[in-house]
Amino acid sequence: MSQVEVSYNEMEQRVIEELEKHPHLYLATSVDDFVTVRRMGFVNDGLKIWMVTDELSRKYEQIMKNSRVAIAAGNIPSINVDL
Repeated sequence: MSQVEVSYNEMEQRVIEELEKHPHLYLATSVDDFVTVRRMGFVNDGLKIWMVTDELSRKYEQIMKNSRVAIAAGNIPSINVDL
């Protein structure tokens, strides 16, 4: 299988177009080797993605303990982010 060169701007545009096809993302969090995944609504401005949750939620508690999360939507591969 050959590699294809893609510019950052082209890849960014592809990801944004894919995000706009989906009303939800899947957010994965992990604490003490226990992973939780949930579907969440979101809004985006380019590659900036916002999700809202309550400070009393399990996901908030998990993110405060371990800010390494993953998100996925449709056919977008997992994207690891540090908050």
